[in-house]
Amino acid sequence: MRQGTPHMDDRSLRKLLDSVLVGRPPMGPVVRNAVRAGIKARRRRRRQRMAGGAVAVAVIAVTVPAVTGMLRNAPAGPPEGVRRAGHAPTVYVADLNGLGNTVTPISTATNTAGKPITVWRRGGAPAAMAITPDGKTVYVANLGGAEVTPISTATKTPRRPIKVGQHPIAIAITPNGKTAYVVNSDSGSVTPIDTATNTAGIAIKTGATGGAQVVAIAITPDGKTAYAANGGRGDDTVVPITTATNTAGKPITVQGYPTAIAITPNGKTAYVLSQVATDAGAVTPITTTTNTAGKPITVQGSPSAIAITPNGKTVYATGFSGTVTPISAATNTAGKPIKTRSAGAMAITPDGKTIYVLNPRSGTVTPISTATNTARKPIKTGHFPFAIAIAPDGKTAYVINQFSSVTPISTATNTPGKPIKAGNGPYAIVIAP
Repeated sequence: MRQGTPHMDDRSLRKLLDSVLVGRPPMGPVVRNAVRAGIKARRRRRRQRMAGGAVAVAVIAVTVPAVTGMLRNAPAGPPEGVRRAGHAPTVYVADLNGLGNTVTPISTATNTAGKPITVWRRGGAPAAMAITPDGKTVYVANLGGAEVTPISTATKTPRRPIKVGQHPIAIAITPNGKTAYVVNSDSGSVTPIDTATNTAGIAIKTGATGGAQVVAIAITPDGKTAYAANGGRGDDTVVPITTATNTAGKPITVQGYPTAIAITPNGKTAYVLSQVATDAGAVTPITTTTNTAGKPITVQGSPSAIAITPNGKTVYATGFSGTVTPISAATNTAGKPIKTRSAGAMAITPDGKTIYVLNPRSGTVTPISTATNTARKPIKTGHFPFAIAIAPDGKTAYVINQFSSVTPISTATNTPGKPIKAGNGPYAIVIAP
């Protein structure tokens, strides 16, 4: 008799991957190898369990460009300054384990994992998360279905799933915490969710045409505008959405296939990271007051992530070839690329002094000083690090190692701690205060 809940078989997994990747630019070697390794790992675990007489457990642990930390920064949690006195923050890790579909809480006080929270009764893929500014609710998107599950951080219990569009791959929450916007990749829309009632509003069409998909979203600091990116089949645009009325404005054309968006702290500029060739990228600045695109800024390597320092002075873009390109926000000009081993996802400490860049190929994390734009000695973590979040106090960075664990890194000494087991396929990460 099968234990737990139904899981996704190889055919379902491949179908899911194919549908998510339709129209996207060619995968780089890092991503392609990760997909292959994920399927091999699933088969290996199945053989091992069958040999022992146990029912096979399907583990979905793959790297898909639109849903992992490798191509966008995993949110570290609510804005700096939001704290609960005497309360240690909690790390939440989504596990793409087809048997349990869980999110595992980790105490930052002890770096120990708590009881996994089951977010769906049936097979799915919890591949994206976001947390409300007050830290009370985590929203988890089911890539394999069409729903979002809210989790109460006070009780660590899931609430009733909320129906959204097909293949939800990203979530952004307004600064006032009143609305969560869910990107429905295959529906060409964004669904607003009222966080007070956990009810979905009418889906907002982004105008994605000809098989293009919605791939990313970001919200301005004043909460007035959400920017959603369409990508694929020649429809490479960013659509501004007025949050007061939940209406979409005129699409803004950008160069190349957009993969991520970052907005300056003053809200004046949205920077859109795009892939323009197999090993070349661009960053298009958009003036938010006029919703007009500026001249694209060339960056090296197949683009993977984008981030902006807390003071808003520098934009950083990573490329899989092993470079991090600093861009001056004042002049929109690129500086000298910083070499790393294979740059993937990244996160910046709250004080803005250090960027932590993941190197999937070498299983390391490279700290970079923002004052000098120089790379320091890489920190060994685990197999294929691909998502990262930094604690609100900036003292610890938490890195997801594909298929295995979460490694805490002390930012004071840049030394890794003992890996924390968090399910069978840790995939996405957020931190609640």
